[in-house]
Amino acid sequence: MSFSGEGVQEFVTIPGSEPGSKDRPAELVMSSFDMPVTFEIGVGYTYNFTEDHAFRTYGDFQNFNFGNDQYKGGVEYSFRDMFFLRGGYLGTQNNDDNIFGATLGAGIQASMGGSTVGFDYTYREVDFFDANQFFSVRLGL
Repeated sequence: MSFSGEGVQEFVTIPGSEPGSKDRPAELVMSSFDMPVTFEIGVGYTYNFTEDHAFRTYGDFQNFNFGNDQYKGGVEYSFRDMFFLRGGYLGTQNNDDNIFGATLGAGIQASMGGSTVGFDYTYREVDFFDANQFFSVRLGL
């Protein structure tokens, strides 16, 4: 993609020219560039062992035209749709550029009347500094 047209043309006074002389047309030369685009596709599957036990898995691919492609995957085990254990990983084409490692998490969810309340904890490895830890509370109506 590149820009052109009236918006890149201006009339300017040449420095040191005679007073009253005509302005000269000048055009700003634009270089072409690629549009930033991402493409993402994923798939997931839930396997119910019994009514109380379920196992979910997912995979995801994300393509960046200006960066490394990402490959993501995760699993979740749930008991009675109340207690959850989770794990995941994000990989890139060049893992030297990937600062994140594995993620682990757990959650609990309870129904109260017509609403649900949930609490989640997540741990994520990071190459620099300490690992990230996230706490979240969910309220659903």
